[in-house]
Amino acid sequence: MSGQAHQPGKQTGATERMRRYRERRDRGAVVISLEVDRFTLDALVDHGFLAEADPKSRAKVHEAVDLLLFALSDDAIEIDWEKYE
Repeated sequence: MSGQAHQPGKQTGATERMRRYRERRDRGAVVISLEVDRFTLDALVDHGFLAEADPKSRAKVHEAVDLLLFALSDDAIEIDWEKYE
C-alpha cells in the first residue's frame, strides 16, 4: 500500500468537523455566517456591547453579538428600534 494507514485515535479534519457538528446538534446550537455592517457595529458600540476600538476584531464582534442575543432573549435590554430606521 502506498497510502498512509489510518491511525486509531488520530482524527481527520472531516472527523473533527462531524464531532463538533454532533456536539452542537446535541446542545441545540447552530452555526451561522453573519455579515455585520458599519451601521450594526455602531449600534453595538452605542449600546455598550462593543468597545469603539474593537470593530475590526472578529472575536470581539462575535462576543458582542453573543451578548446582544443573550440580552434580547433574556429581556435584559430594551432597544428603541425607531432610532435605527
